[in-house]
Amino acid sequence: MMRLARVSRVAAAARRVHTARVTLASDPAKVEQKLQEITKSSDPKDSQDGYGVTGRVPDNHEQATGLERLELLELAKGNTDPFGLEGIKWGPAGTKAEPREIPSHFDSRLVGCCCDPESELVKYFYVKGGDAQACPCGQQYFKLVKTEDKVSW
Repeated sequence: MMRLARVSRVAAAARRVHTARVTLASDPAKVEQKLQEITKSSDPKDSQDGYGVTGRVPDNHEQATGLERLELLELAKGNTDPFGLEGIKWGPAGTKAEPREIPSHFDSRLVGCCCDPESELVKYFYVKGGDAQACPCGQQYFKLVKTEDKVSW
């Protein structure tokens, strides 16, 4: 008996919600008012920063923020490596007179050196600003070069 009463209460509540939606949909003035309330906040003229699009789905450039936006802007400018993640290209070994230049935004950078071409062992060490530094095996020299690119993160 208790379960039947609970079911009837739920059914009555569902009928009220359904009836309210039908009444709202049957009155065009209420529907138009509700649509204006919903779309008013997404109108770009009403937004504080003036950004936004109406009538279509925004593309990646229009909705990107933060680092994603920075990356898309740099790629559009032609910079294929906006965050400096590509490795240094192989070239001649760095000598003490002409060390291999390692770009960095910071005062030091972690570098890996394969001292022996036959070995798969990579020896990692930090290159710090200042004079050229030899790798642990002493066969190559590296020098840290500070980059002037703006980093906004």
